[in-house]
Amino acid sequence: MKVLIQSSYAMERAGIVGLVNKVWPDGEVLDVEDRAALEGVKGWDENVDLLILDWRNEAAAEELIEHFLGSGFDCSFDVKKSNGNGEEKGGSDKNGTAFKNRPATIVFCHRPDVEQTRRIVALGAKAVVPLTDPPSVVAALLNFIMAGGTYLPLAVLNQVPANSQGRGGRPAGAHAVISADDPRFKVLTRRQREVLRLINRGLSNEEIAEEIGVTLNTVKSHVSSMLKALGVKRRTQAMRMLTVPEDRTGL
Repeated sequence: MKVLIQSSYAMERAGIVGLVNKVWPDGEVLDVEDRAALEGVKGWDENVDLLILDWRNEAAAEELIEHFLGSGFDCSFDVKKSNGNGEEKGGSDKNGTAFKNRPATIVFCHRPDVEQTRRIVALGAKAVVPLTDPPSVVAALLNFIMAGGTYLPLAVLNQVPANSQGRGGRPAGAHAVISADDPRFKVLTRRQREVLRLINRGLSNEEIAEEIGVTLNTVKSHVSSMLKALGVKRRTQAMRMLTVPEDRTGL
C-alpha cells in the first residue's frame, strides 16, 4: 500500500500520516507540501494506491491530480493485470509501454460547497472531505474509498435541490456551459464543444465515450485538441472559462 499525502500544513500531514499508519501499518507513506518537494524522491509516482490532498493549496492539489488522473496518462491504467501469482500489477499499452496504476483520491476542503465539490469530482476524486470531520471518520473512510466507495459531505448534498439531478446523480441545469456567442469558444469544433460541456458536467472520459458513442481514444484526442485550441493545459482551466448559465445558451 503506497499513500501520497499533500498539504501545506506539516502538523496536519503528521496527523493524517498517523491515521494512515494505523490503518495500514506496513504501508509506504510520502507526505509533502507540493509536487516540487517530490522531484528528488526516486519513484515517487510509481504504484501509488491513494492520494490524500489538501484543496486549500488548490494549485498543488490540482497539479498532483492532473499528474495522476489527467490526460497525460492513458485511462486504461484503471485496469490491472495479474502477474500470475494472484497479485495485481500495472498493465501496459499495446506497444508494451508500462503505465502507472490510477490511485484513488481523497480531497480535504475547508468548507466545501456545491461548485467546489463538483469541480473536484470532475477531476476524478472519489471523496471530498470537510476538514472538520473527526479522525475516526477519516480513518474509516480510508478503507471505504480503497474498496471502491465514494464520499461527499452531507452539507453539500443538502444544498442540491431534489429535482435538479442529472445523469449519474449530478446536478443538472445549474452548470455553466458554452455560450454560442462567446468568441473564446468559436475556435472549437461542434464535437469539442460537446466534450467540454460533458467534462463540465463531471463525466469521466469513459462516460463521455459512452454518452456520445465514440471510443475512449477518440475522446482523449478531442480533449487534447480542445485544450490546445483554448490555450490551456488543464481541464479545470477550461472549465473556469465556462461562465454562461446553461438555460441561456441555446446549446
